[in-house]
Amino acid sequence: MFGFFLLGIIVSFLLIFLSPLVLLSRWYSYHFVTFAFISALLNFAGSATATAMYVVFQRVITSQKELNIGAKLGGTIFAFMWLGTVFSIAGWAVHLHLAIVSRRKHHDTRKERKERKEEREKEEGKTGRRCPQLPRFWRRRVET
Repeated sequence: MFGFFLLGIIVSFLLIFLSPLVLLSRWYSYHFVTFAFISALLNFAGSATATAMYVVFQRVITSQKELNIGAKLGGTIFAFMWLGTVFSIAGWAVHLHLAIVSRRKHHDTRKERKERKEEREKEEGKTGRRCPQLPRFWRRRVET
């Protein structure tokens, strides 16, 4: 249980800071879907294991009447634990959406980028020069 939570937290922490890489290439998205799924799975396994263990412990401890010991499950910690699992699964769903559903919107192929660039150049009347013309307000006025 501790190992599941620890690995899930580490993977989630790394995904927080590395997720902007998804915008660079659609191939990164597929890898992030895998890591987000692993994080969600680890968090779910840790939460399920903790819930099962504590419910069993509570029942065993309270079943021994001669020991005069009572046990109560803390609802706050279980809500916190399962809320983290739900957010981890939601993060996986967002990465899955970015990789599969909206990949055409965010990621163009080289050919599409080149075609769009050529269309823009035709519309603006640019030639094949590498340096674009300066805007009018930057040009020097030559008085004749």
